[in-house]
Amino acid sequence: MRIKGYLRLISLMLSLVFVFSLVSCGADKSEDEGPAESDTLNEQTGETDGFSIFKNGEYSVRVIMPERATELEKSIYDKIRTKLREVTGVMPERMTDFKPYNDDGEARKGPAILIGNTNYEESAEVYSTLRYSESKLKTVGNKLVCVFSSELDAEAAFVAFVSYFRNVDKENVVISDKIDFSRVSNEFLASIPKYDENKCDLIDLDRETYMINAKGASIEDMNAYCDILRERGFNDSVSREAQGNIFKTLVSSDKYAYAYYRAFDSSLRVVIGTKNSLAEQSYSSGLEETYTPYIASVPQPNDGLGYIIRLPDGRFIIFDGGYTGDDRVYSTLRQLEEDKITVAAWFISHPHGDHYPALMDFAKDHGNDEKIVIERIMLNYAHPDMYDINGSAGEDLSGSDVKELYVALQQYLPNTPVIKVHTGQNISFGSSSVEILYTVEDLMGQKITNINDTSMVIRVNIGEQSIMLLADTCYASGPILNSTWGEMLKSDIMQIAHHGCWPSVKEIYDSIQAEVVLFPAMMRNFKNYVVEEKWAEVMNTALGYAKDVYVSGDAMEIIELPYVIKNNKEEVLEYAANYGES
Repeated sequence: MRIKGYLRLISLMLSLVFVFSLVSCGADKSEDEGPAESDTLNEQTGETDGFSIFKNGEYSVRVIMPERATELEKSIYDKIRTKLREVTGVMPERMTDFKPYNDDGEARKGPAILIGNTNYEESAEVYSTLRYSESKLKTVGNKLVCVFSSELDAEAAFVAFVSYFRNVDKENVVISDKIDFSRVSNEFLASIPKYDENKCDLIDLDRETYMINAKGASIEDMNAYCDILRERGFNDSVSREAQGNIFKTLVSSDKYAYAYYRAFDSSLRVVIGTKNSLAEQSYSSGLEETYTPYIASVPQPNDGLGYIIRLPDGRFIIFDGGYTGDDRVYSTLRQLEEDKITVAAWFISHPHGDHYPALMDFAKDHGNDEKIVIERIMLNYAHPDMYDINGSAGEDLSGSDVKELYVALQQYLPNTPVIKVHTGQNISFGSSSVEILYTVEDLMGQKITNINDTSMVIRVNIGEQSIMLLADTCYASGPILNSTWGEMLKSDIMQIAHHGCWPSVKEIYDSIQAEVVLFPAMMRNFKNYVVEEKWAEVMNTALGYAKDVYVSGDAMEIIELPYVIKNNKEEVLEYAANYGES
């Protein structure tokens, strides 16, 4: 969710802490403390060493917010005006930074309380030093500047503002003229170098991972931000270019930054997370590659999705797994291997009940089995709040499923690394590799209307052949995938998107041109989608390139690699046409 969407409950709790700490502070004032006792009325002269706000029944300052204030800026502005009314009995005039303009600029020279990112130079001065998750309250000349980054930080600034009142007698309301307050609510977030906030969104991706999403960016913008990262202690790790897209990984002692420039829409994404969640470039087993690789399907009770790929070194890669119940992934693996099972990586595409629950079952039932090793889980989930929508497919509350999976992994596979993968990464497993072609991060910046669009897309390369796994690629994700990679999507084997029942991805089938098509669907549904032409246009596009078709929902199919074309398409279509007839 956006940083502006921090939980209000946390804000309230932090407010209470600030009220206690700031109002009861001692005489020694530091940057993080409230006002010193010396900021009070000078009794001998009747003058103050403070900042006069209200005197003789009138305000001696203007209270100003930006003309185009954000909802958060408006909220804090209104809270401060309301507080001033409580103190003085008079509500300050509502005023934006547009009104004080005049020909000679004299109105802008007067004392003011500036709330948010106003167009005053005093606001710009303080705002230029503001870090993510930081709030500042500072006097600059005859201006009191209040700036903040998020709801949580804004609340801290407001409480600090209240704490600085002195000599509240309604005759001469004063606050300190030496205010230099700063508070950080999230140290991890504050350590991220700022990008121009007028050109980007900062998105909370959950689990100490944040993304800067900048539209209308250039390669020069990307390089400039990478230079800033280097100045902050990040070092170059991996760099890759493809189809005009640029991918750079930089690492520090405890964090990583993954910068991704997307050519087709001139957008820049920079993901910053904890170093232990970053995928390595290579996961070699050191074993001899003596096994015959293959793809095996996991049978499902309905149109679920689960594929197991055996690598030449004997390890397995699992993609999703499918529905809960019947221990079907384990039983499939046991049919494939009687001895020790090693899963090099278990990829989860998205949080729908026909894709991820099999992993939770497996972890619960076999997490302590000494003859099974899951070396790592690989996924890319955004913040759980992003998965609660009312969109094109109706209401979807998959946010709870995201949380459920993380809880299960922590409980049953506590020592298994959970790796967040990103678009553009190419990860080696011995002589084989997995390319990450699309993740939910590609969708950031536009409204999510269908959770299927958050499906991760990967391509597994074994020898000279490639296997495209599309999961539930949908209306929005299909065009992004196609625009990002174009002709580079060409693959030998392809899993049909969303079990064959979405009409929105015709163009990616024209790019992939796979001669072997895998349908993660029951035969009865395959008949409905293809033979009875429920989704005829898109299915005919995919099948137009296909020579072989495998419908993998009802029973396990094993496809050995390198695959040799068998020209079974017409036979399968004929079988489907007669399926269910006596």
